[in-house]
Amino acid sequence: MKTASSSPSRSFPLLLLTLCTYFVSLYSTFSSVLGDAGSCFASLIIENEATSKPLYWKVTNPTLSPSHLQDLPSFTRSVYERDHAIITPKSHVFSPLPEWTKTLEAYLITPEMGAHFVMYLGKMQDFDCKDS
Repeated sequence: MKTASSSPSRSFPLLLLTLCTYFVSLYSTFSSVLGDAGSCFASLIIENEATSKPLYWKVTNPTLSPSHLQDLPSFTRSVYERDHAIITPKSHVFSPLPEWTKTLEAYLITPEMGAHFVMYLGKMQDFDCKDS
């Protein structure tokens, strides 16, 4: 007949859980008794950070649009809808025209956008008649 004794392998996780619970409750009791006095070092760090930065530093240096990402093509206000498109100059991606020299182009409207025509901007460098 088996006895109801617990094996060491089963009692270890229970002991570990009990110890963890004890230390968590001890920590929460200790921190609630001390209140702000127990975290004076942390409050000094917070005060030093607050005094070293300008009052509105989060507004003047937003983390959602860092300066090194502002010139990327995806940061644009261009809108493409079914019946119209508003294309800002930052959205223009210029590439060379085939068989044209000293010329760059940026497509604005194409059949892939649902149009029945193509519209593009062309940038041409000055051509001096003396060069020919």
